[in-house]
Amino acid sequence: MKFSLYTFIAIALCCNSALAKTSQLFFLQQLEPGHIVYASLMSNGESAIANIAGLGASNIKKDIEIDQVLFSKLWNIASSKEFSGYLYEKGSVDDLANPSFYTISLRVDSSDKTYFRIPINDTSESARILVSAIQGLIGSGS
Repeated sequence: MKFSLYTFIAIALCCNSALAKTSQLFFLQQLEPGHIVYASLMSNGESAIANIAGLGASNIKKDIEIDQVLFSKLWNIASSKEFSGYLYEKGSVDDLANPSFYTISLRVDSSDKTYFRIPINDTSESARILVSAIQGLIGSGS
């Protein structure tokens, strides 16, 4: 079985360690029915990676190494007090892929995920920064 460097990094980041916590920031958007894209950003505090894929009509699949400073910036935005206004008590799984919202989740190690829903037409600066940065990763080369 052949593994890429990025697959190895993703596996290493997912393995819990007594020395480092693994943080995951998950982003999901449904561009239109049948066209869902997600980005799973993971960090162990020293390195970070983004796993990007499309479901349904989307044909995206890539892993890219990302800057730890960028990951920390996005994590800090999503975990800020200001962002708590987007907190979402998860309903059905179908609710997470709603074309009127961006869905974000945060998780440290194996703790429960915290979900947020951002209206796609939201005008807050922090939401725009977070969504734009993740969409930039989705659109970037591998």
